[in-house]
Amino acid sequence: MVIDFHTHIFPEKIADRALRSMEGTSGLTAQAAGTLAALKASMAAGGIDRSVTCPIATKPSQTESINRFAIGQLAEPGIVPLGSVHPQGEHIPDTLQALRDVGIRGIKIHPDYQGMPIESKEYIEILQCCRALGLFCVTHAGWDASFPERPMCTPRGVRKIWDDIRGVTLIAAHMGGWKLWDEVEENLRGTDVLIDTSFSFDYLGAPAMREMILRFGPERVLFGTDSPWDGQGKARQDFLSLALPDDVTEQVFSGNALRVLGERV
Repeated sequence: MVIDFHTHIFPEKIADRALRSMEGTSGLTAQAAGTLAALKASMAAGGIDRSVTCPIATKPSQTESINRFAIGQLAEPGIVPLGSVHPQGEHIPDTLQALRDVGIRGIKIHPDYQGMPIESKEYIEILQCCRALGLFCVTHAGWDASFPERPMCTPRGVRKIWDDIRGVTLIAAHMGGWKLWDEVEENLRGTDVLIDTSFSFDYLGAPAMREMILRFGPERVLFGTDSPWDGQGKARQDFLSLALPDDVTEQVFSGNALRVLGERV
């Protein structure tokens, strides 16, 4: 089984506009149309059994519609939708409780798009609430191509707040911090933070990625693609090209994800 723990989709009516906007700010080219149908086609073609969709509430006013879209995916075979909250939103504990009550198992945050560093008390409170409710949290980590000024979630930043959020299941995307990989081992090794492989292979390089997975601990690494920004089939083949031991490949492809999702490994 292959579980892609980091994908993005948008409602049909805004998907094209959203992707064109992000292409313009990032200089990247989307590899799929960014819709549910496109994701399902990508999964079928790329050998992906399940995809975790990771929405981002970039404004407080988006929270309700984004979570409504996520809840609508709960019945979709092979799709595991996450919710999202904005750190400046209102009634965040109630929103998180409501998400959990309907079956959403985690949330996605993005400090760069949400305009606030991970060290902010607002994020600490969100993560503490996730811990209390048994929700996991995926956060963008490291640089973001659309925000070249400075990264809002760094491995050092996560380490600074770790004592306040200890016990939460936190997944730092992009191998713990996109293009900040020299900070990851030093700052995250002594924590329980997990990392995902999304959108990192072409930038980190295969030898360094293989070494990092083995050194950091394969039991703390999740396979992810950041689809539509990387092709799912390509990312799967890239990972297989690392020629990791079979048990490690199985852990990263599915075992660790099933544990985070609270399912039988």
